[in-house]
Amino acid sequence: MHDNFPERDSLILFVDVIDSSTFSSILGSQSYINKVLRFQNSFEKIAKQYFIAEDFKQSSNSYIECRSNGDEGILFVIDTAQKPEDLIHNAIRFCYDLKARLKIFDKEDEEKSPHGIDLACGIHYGRVGLVTENEKEKETVQKLISYAINYAKRVESSARLGCFSKIMLSKEASSIVTRYYPIITCKISSSMKGIYANDDVYEIQSIFLPSRIPLDKEDDELFCTYLCPGNPKYIDDMFLREPWLKNFTLSFLQSMAEDKTGPSNSTRYLALAEEIVFGNINETDPLILYARAHNYKGSGNPTRSISYLKRIMSEYPEFFYAHILFLNICAECSANTAIISKDVIYIRDMAAEFVEKYKHLLSPSEIDSWNKLIEKLSG
Repeated sequence: MHDNFPERDSLILFVDVIDSSTFSSILGSQSYINKVLRFQNSFEKIAKQYFIAEDFKQSSNSYIECRSNGDEGILFVIDTAQKPEDLIHNAIRFCYDLKARLKIFDKEDEEKSPHGIDLACGIHYGRVGLVTENEKEKETVQKLISYAINYAKRVESSARLGCFSKIMLSKEASSIVTRYYPIITCKISSSMKGIYANDDVYEIQSIFLPSRIPLDKEDDELFCTYLCPGNPKYIDDMFLREPWLKNFTLSFLQSMAEDKTGPSNSTRYLALAEEIVFGNINETDPLILYARAHNYKGSGNPTRSISYLKRIMSEYPEFFYAHILFLNICAECSANTAIISKDVIYIRDMAAEFVEKYKHLLSPSEIDSWNKLIEKLSG
């Protein structure tokens, strides 16, 4: 028996096919088996792309366990060299990528299920114990044991209650990642069977995934076929019932536009992204509205940006990035003598509230900059 178990913080991710028993009864055994195998292969392939570097070596400080059992995928990642917020954000990107691929594969299938395959994803970040063994003076991790693993499974189960992405974050994971990345979440009170009567979990409502999605050439072709406006197979018909897919498509187009390793089609991809941002006059997605506000920044007509940002800040007051963009635009406006007094008062009060509320996230130079703006508008 071991006398002591090392402990580490771990990313814990569970992914499950929703209503898999219904699929099996509708599709028949052969089609259902093909869908499950496709899920398993996609889960393991994408996990390697996102989390396992070529020079990766297992240790108690760097450990990855990835497996798929039937219609469920499980991923544990311990990496003391990475920041927790980056690990969690990578897990979110992984979930969006996996869900998008399976939607595209569903679109290609001749034998379709009533509403296509969907996934419930649960992401938690917590403390785990490592069961290790020493062989030939080399320590190897045999398994992880923790209450946090049981809790993460409950987070995944609660994802079925979601209305937007069905990608659910624990309270711990949400509080870490939303400070550093543009993510809007929706709080849900869910039963945690055997743990809590109820606990708060956070579904990702809207997100922008700024960094390059790690795709190979075959993936690029697949995604371009279905995610680029103008292509015959473009899946915008799914945006209404799958709002998360619009976020993913916009992120994909933006990442392709900024990719310096492939052929230069940045102008085309940016135009396609703009088509999504401005394509729907009745748009309600907060990050699409944020993209509109950002687009108008520096256009000479800042009131358009401000009107969008006011709306976002009113409905999603905790969305840090809207406050930052709003105050940057207001700083530009402060030099404009045409601004009437009530707008000056509004800008001054918003800036003061922002500095007071988010001081812990700002650098001393940023705080000094905002205080100078407040002083200028108060004079």
